[in-house]
Amino acid sequence: MTISKKLIVEVFKRDSFRCVYCGRTPPEIVLEVIHVEPVSKRGKEDINNLVTSCSDCNKGKDDSSNNNVISIKINENLKVIKEKKEQIREYRKFIHKVEKRIQKDIDEIEKVFSDTYGNTTFTEKFKRTTIRRFLEHLPLHEILDAINIACSRIYDNPESTTKYFCGICWNKINGIKPEKQIPKIWKELSNYYSRGSGYYRPSDIELMKHLDHNSIKEVMTKALTGERQDNYWNYFMELIESHYD
Repeated sequence: MTISKKLIVEVFKRDSFRCVYCGRTPPEIVLEVIHVEPVSKRGKEDINNLVTSCSDCNKGKDDSSNNNVISIKINENLKVIKEKKEQIREYRKFIHKVEKRIQKDIDEIEKVFSDTYGNTTFTEKFKRTTIRRFLEHLPLHEILDAINIACSRIYDNPESTTKYFCGICWNKINGIKPEKQIPKIWKELSNYYSRGSGYYRPSDIELMKHLDHNSIKEVMTKALTGERQDNYWNYFMELIESHYD
């Protein structure tokens, strides 16, 4: 009876493409699949009765081969295969959990953005590449801080908000501390502006650098106690700009 090609491949895979008698592998030898219990002795055409052998060992093998030794080798191979399958199954479960957590984090970050822009969402490519890269290097709370800062500073332009958000995250990843980029006097204003103190845009700095500390403090206090609490940073910058009118 001819052994099917599919079954031959399965036996080769199970035995790691190695002769169970001498341990040699291709291209040193040519492999064959043979019966442990010969068909002439009612051996079954079953994978458990088949082993991988090289042509040399098969020629020197007779029906009185030590079947017990071969059976032990088969059992050992089956245990290894079972262990590999179990590891693969557990690995896939682990990957599924990690992916589920990452997706949950992405959704949480995106919600801040969509709440600001009336259900506008990030592109799939942006979530698949950029957001995932941020999550690889930064804890979730820092990314949420960044998107909150970006949305509070720029609330009328989704593209600019996204760029500003990315800038904050890349600065964090690259180890650039924004507070080192601003004058010491402005750091004191963090007591008045708690969300994202230190993340000043170049245009913000250009406007404020000509004003004294007390003037900036007065304007910020007015912004924080005003009616526009949802976008008080923008209100603050409008008040700053009004000083030049």
